[in-house]
Amino acid sequence: NSAGRMGEPGTATRLFLAGPYPLLLLAGACLGCAVSIRQYALLAGGLTGLLILLRAGRKAALPMGLYALTTCLTAVATWPYLWANPVTRFLQSLGQADAYGETTVLFRGKVYVAGTLPWSYVPSLMGVELTEPAVIMILAGLVVLVRQGGKRSDRWLELVGLLIWLILPVVAIHALDATIYDNLRHVLFLLPAAFVIAGLAIAWAFSRLRSGWVQAALALIVILPGPIAMVRLHPYESSSFKAFAGGLAGAAEDYYLDPMCITYREAAAVINDIVEPNAVVSAEGPYNNVISFARKDLMIVSSYNRPEASYLLVCKRMLF
Repeated sequence: NSAGRMGEPGTATRLFLAGPYPLLLLAGACLGCAVSIRQYALLAGGLTGLLILLRAGRKAALPMGLYALTTCLTAVATWPYLWANPVTRFLQSLGQADAYGETTVLFRGKVYVAGTLPWSYVPSLMGVELTEPAVIMILAGLVVLVRQGGKRSDRWLELVGLLIWLILPVVAIHALDATIYDNLRHVLFLLPAAFVIAGLAIAWAFSRLRSGWVQAALALIVILPGPIAMVRLHPYESSSFKAFAGGLAGAAEDYYLDPMCITYREAAAVINDIVEPNAVVSAEGPYNNVISFARKDLMIVSSYNRPEASYLLVCKRMLF
C-alpha cells in the first residue's frame, strides 16, 4: 500500500512538505544571507551541520546536502562579488577578512588596532548596544540554559549547541587574530543564538505567570525598547547605545557612534548653507555619503585625491 501511495501524483511533494525539509531549506537560505554579510557566519553553519549529523546519524547525508546547497546558492545570489568566480572570490574574501589591515577601533575610551582587541569586546558591546531588557533576558536565559541542560537529557545537545554558537566564533576570532571593528557589525550572526537564549528566560517566566495580561506586559517591556529607539534615532539607528553605556552622551567618548560616517548627511546640510558656489570640498573616508546630500554645484572629492580643497569634512571615525 505504501508503494502504491508513493506512486500517486504529488505524494512525494506532500511528504517532502510535511517533513523537516522546508524548515531546513529556510535555515540554509538564512545562513546563506548571513554568509554574504559576514563570512564568519560559516561557523554557525558548521555547528548546525554537526547537530544534524549527531541527530540523524547515517540519515544525515540528504539533510546536510540540502542545507549546504541552499546555503551556497543563497550566498552567491545575495553577494554580487562572487558572481564572476564564486569559489575563488570567496576564498579571497576570507583572506581579506582575516588580514584587513591596521584599522583602528575605539573601545571603552581606548584606541586599539583591530586584531588586538580584548576578549571583552564582543560581550561588552552586546551589553551596551542591545536593549536593556534583551541584556537582562540573555543573562537570565544563560541561567535557565544551564539548569535545563542538567535536568533534561533530551535537550542537552541543542542547549550545548547554543553555547557553542555563542562562544566558539569569539574564541576563533581572537585565536586567529582576525580583524573585526565597527562595534557589533561583524558579529551580527551571534545575535540569533543570544536571542534564543533570552527566549528561554521569557518562556520560563511565562510558565510561572498565569495571567495573560501580565504575560503581555512582559512581552511589551522586552520588545518595545528596540522599535522606540529605532524610531527616535532614524536614520541613524546604527548609533544606538543604551543605558548601560550612559546612552549616546555617555558612549560618545568611549565608542564610535558613527563608524560608517552616515552623519555626513548633517555635514552636507551645513556646507550647503555656508559654502560659496562651486567650492571644492574634500571628505575623509566615505565621501559619497556627502555627495548624495550636497548642493549640485559643489565638487565633493576624497581627501586622498584633492588635499588642496577649500573645505575638509571629517567624521570622528576618521580621526584615529
